Amino acid sequence: MPSKRTLLVVDDDMPVRLMLASFLGGEGYDVIEAADGAVALQILGQRKIDFVLSDMDMPNKSGKDLLLEVKKNRPQLPVVIITGRPRVEAAVECIKIGALDYLTKPCDLERLAAMIKETLASSPPLEATRVIEVPRRLIGGYKVLEVLGEGGMGIVFLAEKDGRRYALKIIRGAGCLVEPQSEYLTRFTREAAIATAVRHPNIIPVVEYGIAQEEKIPYMVMEYCDGVALDDLIKRRQDLPYATKVSIVRQIAAALEAINAHGICHRDVKPNNVLVDAEMTAKLTDFGIARLAGSELTGTEKLLGSPPFMAPESFAGVADVDHRADIFSLGVVAYLLFTGQLPFAGNSMFALAENIRTGKPTEPRKLDPQFPPVLQRILAKALKKKPEERYGSATEMIASLDQFLSGAETPSSPLQWLGEEILARDWR
Repeated sequence: MPSKRTLLVVDDDMPVRLMLASFLGGEGYDVIEAADGAVALQILGQRKIDFVLSDMDMPNKSGKDLLLEVKKNRPQLPVVIITGRPRVEAAVECIKIGALDYLTKPCDLERLAAMIKETLASSPPLEATRVIEVPRRLIGGYKVLEVLGEGGMGIVFLAEKDGRRYALKIIRGAGCLVEPQSEYLTRFTREAAIATAVRHPNIIPVVEYGIAQEEKIPYMVMEYCDGVALDDLIKRRQDLPYATKVSIVRQIAAALEAINAHGICHRDVKPNNVLVDAEMTAKLTDFGIARLAGSELTGTEKLLGSPPFMAPESFAGVADVDHRADIFSLGVVAYLLFTGQLPFAGNSMFALAENIRTGKPTEPRKLDPQFPPVLQRILAKALKKKPEERYGSATEMIASLDQFLSGAETPSSPLQWLGEEILARDWR
């Protein structure tokens, strides 16, 4: 059976990048994200990439700079440039350099998917060609082996020290390291401090963090978890029994319970930030945009999170967002895990946000007539539009999940039946 083709999505606008990655992932591709051209080149040097979709205007390296590097080193690799500020001269120049196409935002996603499918169907899988070396083979005394993944503010490497393997995260983009008081550096240090303070079986522990003196790179070393991301598990194992799926959701809720106890909101609960090992133990990771309760560091003008998993209030401004937004995000993760599809969709960022704010998900029992009623009630409560109508805490949600695991699947009183009828209004 042929392996899945891998796409590299490059855009410094996180919501746009995540929306594209989510859509293309739903089309059956493996999608790797990069926040600028410099990080994209690092990934191209480490991973097999079959198609590149890049924004035009980015810090560090622009889409044009990336295109020039790619065509010099891997001329056969298809590259599509997208831009929110289209210019005829730039379009002509990019096509001359070798871009497959030059699209204007918001681009037609169906057209984009068709273009990618047609292009890849006519070309064999490409082998990785090293474009650029990992910045340093040694960081903080750890030997860097390969790239594991890239997020909005960091790139994660598989690293080794004294015969043991670790996940080592550095801040993205060398330009972020010049200013000691930069927001990126502040957030990176905060992420490490938060993750170090929280110890829980369902959270990947941090071994150490600091700034490597020789390399001048902030780094964080985490225990290496030999597992798969939950999004991969969802794609491969929809046949898992509901009890196993509920156990995974419960473990994520337990991790949220632990970080909430430290006054922390995770702010980016999504399948790609959950690793699951062979024993079905789930571990939450990536506190990259975590927000300390009452902190002013996370700017209220910025959209933080992964759009398909964000709570309605997150789109209106982040000032009043609290731990109940994590509950909503976990509800979205649970819905996806249980049904195999997202509760809310949209062909643009605006459409997705509007659907999350006002739309109703498809009732799970319409997707599966055997869907357990208890789980449907849990999802309905977790996905309430108003924070005050959701579970007040992860602890409350855990209690409901335990109700299912204990076998109590039907309401036992008229009051509970009434509650189910009210919750049913949240579905379509």
